[in-house]
Amino acid sequence: MKTLTLDDLLIKPQKINVATGVELWVRPLTQIERELSQGAARQASRMLRKKLLDPKAEEHKLLIKDELAEYTREQLEELWVSNRIIARAGQINRDSLEARDETFIPEPEGDDITSSDIEKHETAVEEVEEEREARVREAVLSAQKELQDEASKMSLEDIGVDTKDALLEFILSKEWQQEFAAQMICRATFMDKKLTKPAFKNTTEVKELRPDILKLITESHFGLLVPPEEIKN
Repeated sequence: MKTLTLDDLLIKPQKINVATGVELWVRPLTQIERELSQGAARQASRMLRKKLLDPKAEEHKLLIKDELAEYTREQLEELWVSNRIIARAGQINRDSLEARDETFIPEPEGDDITSSDIEKHETAVEEVEEEREARVREAVLSAQKELQDEASKMSLEDIGVDTKDALLEFILSKEWQQEFAAQMICRATFMDKKLTKPAFKNTTEVKELRPDILKLITESHFGLLVPPEEIKN
């Protein structure tokens, strides 16, 4: 059996063949680099949020319009329903919990209680709870069907208006992810195996990459990400 060395445990630089005769090398981010990248991503998301808070702003109109254009009618209906079913399901469950007194099963009392009596009581309680959860699931499915029927009767414009907040959050989340990826690529992508020649001067160069190349490098970097507690500066 081979004895593991420290070198075996380290995540080593990974080579990426981005094009014929073109190689890049990527390494994991250090803890400081990760924190800086996350901070830059949060800043980018905050800046975009400020622009989108004003519904009259050009950025708001263009982004919402562009995002809506990527969704089919079916996808918009699903988004509209999903935004509402979570709150509806929570209310259904709360109402069900408040009504548990109606099915309350008192614990056995007396000096002659046996382990069998306790087991029967626990089994009865579990059965009642399982039945309650089943009713909740059935009620949620029924509520979801009602919402789906309601969404199917709405105009596309009305659905778009009602899903605006969800779309804004999706846009902001995407902005965070794209900025984090750009920061990660800029900080930890190199032209040589010794990691001495950075491949990019700034994130602008990263964002100007061809989509297929950007996707390839991004996936390689995310494959090297490790939990923060395992990162060394």
